Amino acid sequence: MKPVQFFLLLSVVIILLQSSCDKQTEPEDTKLQPIVALYPSASIMNLPDSIRSKWDLTKNPLVISSILLPNNCGVSFAVCNIGPKGTVLDYSIVESQGYLVCTPSAGTVVAGQASTISVSMDPRLINNNAWTQLVLEVYTPTASNYTKSLAAIRIENMDDYASKKLCDSLCGTWSGSWSGTSSASYVGPSTSVAGTWSLNLEGFDIIGASGGPVHDSKVYGTLSWEGTDAYWSGLSNILHQNPVNKTIILNSSNTELYIADMSCNLTWSGEFFIVICPVCQNSDHSGYNVDFSLSISKYNIKWSNSHWSTSFEDSQNNSYSSSSGILSGQKSH
Repeated sequence: MKPVQFFLLLSVVIILLQSSCDKQTEPEDTKLQPIVALYPSASIMNLPDSIRSKWDLTKNPLVISSILLPNNCGVSFAVCNIGPKGTVLDYSIVESQGYLVCTPSAGTVVAGQASTISVSMDPRLINNNAWTQLVLEVYTPTASNYTKSLAAIRIENMDDYASKKLCDSLCGTWSGSWSGTSSASYVGPSTSVAGTWSLNLEGFDIIGASGGPVHDSKVYGTLSWEGTDAYWSGLSNILHQNPVNKTIILNSSNTELYIADMSCNLTWSGEFFIVICPVCQNSDHSGYNVDFSLSISKYNIKWSNSHWSTSFEDSQNNSYSSSSGILSGQKSH
């Protein structure tokens, strides 16, 4: 074989080998890969891309939610595959200190689908208040965008959290009018009375939030009570008009909050009863006392169960009254 022919043949072999290598590596270079997204809820997958991207925790690191202790009210988030059709996303979730329990902690997600991850505290640690936030590491080795993402979880006391959430909805000024009847006795004469009230709610101290009725919780703020009441004196029950302008400071000794039902995820149902106790104000029951009971259902006043009563008695028991009636009004700001 002539040298020219040899080198020509060698060149052809080299070209064929290079072409064969290119064909073998081409599928790897063009292989479609999954794309990971972390959403607070799998339902976000149904939103348009422009909105959905704002909720993607891989791009906008956010605290997902709060685990509430000692009830161990868990939270959840979604590992989603927003990659091309036919791709499969592998994931695993780790919390380095082992304080959180994730279910499931690993899995696969096909394109266009999501895996909802439930997160709670290790039951052995629910009475430990040493943490305010823990971080989950979400590993997605097959994803084209992120192989590791972080999801932060707040840890909060349920009573404290419930107090803040309730204040977000109810704190502010509620005001309206009161009207009713003042009577000398059960069978004696009576007269109509009326006025205005203003309740400035500043905060709550919820005690014993456990996914059911809540008793003995407290209310903070002020109640202003103005108008014309009445009282009666002497054996002949002489009527006296009684102009009133009273401000009661609400605190743990003279208020009570009752919540008919409070689920673990703090969706409220039933009614809120805010009760101001008159007996707590004067140990001997003398003076002018206001008993105020406001019922709020779905953040509106429920008039059928909202009522008031007042009592007046001087220290010598010469003058007295017993008045009661209904409340009306709304939240003004």
